[in-house]
Amino acid sequence: GDRADEFDVSIVRVYPTHVNLYLKDSFCGTVVADAGLSRPPAQDLTAAEASTLFGSPIQYTISREKLSDADGDALFLWTYGHQREIVQQAQTEKAKLMADPLWSTLTAVQNQQVYEVPSYWIGDGPIAANAVLDDLFKYLVEAS
Repeated sequence: GDRADEFDVSIVRVYPTHVNLYLKDSFCGTVVADAGLSRPPAQDLTAAEASTLFGSPIQYTISREKLSDADGDALFLWTYGHQREIVQQAQTEKAKLMADPLWSTLTAVQNQQVYEVPSYWIGDGPIAANAVLDDLFKYLVEAS
């Protein structure tokens, strides 16, 4: 399709030690697709493609040098951990990410369209799906 009129949504998860991109066939990726939104090329991979390339059907880790793969028109980001220590480590990693000079070069960052969302973005089932849709609507429709 013609990419000019597409609105690309990037989905980023910050772990305690690394940053992952969530792909098309992840739970939140399918909700974003159902909402009629497109994904940046680096995240527009099916489960089969991702499994072959990265050994995981839904996500892969990016190095600092590949941070541009996290870019989009809007960027949704979350940290998650079951234990407080892990949560704190992920928060520290997020702060490090946002302080990185490369972070400030991203379109979504420059346009102030980075949205931190709760961990139900990792979820499954209709309740979590509706919560993700609510976020998309709140940030992308009502705000514009």
